[in-house]
Amino acid sequence: MKIVFYFSVLTLYLFSCTIRFDRVPENEMTEFPKELSGKYFFRNTKDKDSTYLEITSKTILFSENKSLRGGGLSDTIKLAKGKKYYYLCFGDSLKHRFVWDVYPFTVSGKKLYLYALDADYYKKAIKRSFTPIDGFENLYMMNDEKLDRFCSKKLKTKNALKLVRVE
Repeated sequence: MKIVFYFSVLTLYLFSCTIRFDRVPENEMTEFPKELSGKYFFRNTKDKDSTYLEITSKTILFSENKSLRGGGLSDTIKLAKGKKYYYLCFGDSLKHRFVWDVYPFTVSGKKLYLYALDADYYKKAIKRSFTPIDGFENLYMMNDEKLDRFCSKKLKTKNALKLVRVE
């Protein structure tokens, strides 16, 4: 079953012109580590919206405006571990091809930092780091070493979506 995530604040952040890959990173995990388990909170002060993110050993759930979305690790939701980052991956179909949206994240203390690989913001660095796939806009071949290097050099916590652990 294909699970699609549509939630306003996170949707705008996560799906706004992000790059996609032809596969998930290596080191795929079968469950979320205990250090990630918990309930996280994000509050958008402009819109007065709030979102909860709950991670258990096998699921990730988003709760917003009394609606619950998410699911368990599956064929379309994967978790991988890089050198410094975890990678939350969502599968999708694009021009009859299965592609992956990859979102790096880290946890430090009570904060979860979630990043979007924005094609416009990181335009030059993405072109230098990844090999594009012909016939597709913003679709690249996955290279685990280059992804780890790119994330370590370019991602800054000031550009991350910050969620605070509340439970």
